[in-house]
Amino acid sequence: MLEEILDYRNIQKALQQVISNKGAGGIDGMGTGELREWLESHWMGWKGSILEGKFRPQAVRKVEIPKPGGTGKRMLGIPCVTDRLLQQEYRLNKDTLYLYGKYGDDSIYVRLHQQKKYLPRK
Repeated sequence: MLEEILDYRNIQKALQQVISNKGAGGIDGMGTGELREWLESHWMGWKGSILEGKFRPQAVRKVEIPKPGGTGKRMLGIPCVTDRLLQQEYRLNKDTLYLYGKYGDDSIYVRLHQQKKYLPRK
């Protein structure tokens, strides 16, 4: 099932959503406009690292933004667009993941890898 969730067609749906949301780039400096090209050249390695449980999200870029009402500033963490892509993929397919149970408050990366353990092999 994890392979189905990470199917290239499903990733394309998530990619469209991330690109349409725009937003600033993360700590790696890559913007949403560069994501499609990056995915085309790194797809198999990226997918493999997720399936093998080796993928780790990058640190977020911290930015100070004004608080509402102009009473100081607050920190905002901006994830890398590749991490946003995986997060969006999860959001689009979370019902499929949760058919087999909920994994508490673990991160998406832990959930994706954990799911693989409970699914029957083809």
